[in-house]
Amino acid sequence: MLVRIPQAPLTAALKNG
Repeated sequence: MLVRIPQAPLTAALKNG
């Protein structure tokens, strides 16, 4: 990801799709 978001839930949701 270009932008790393400090909030895990958001990144996890994107990775899990």
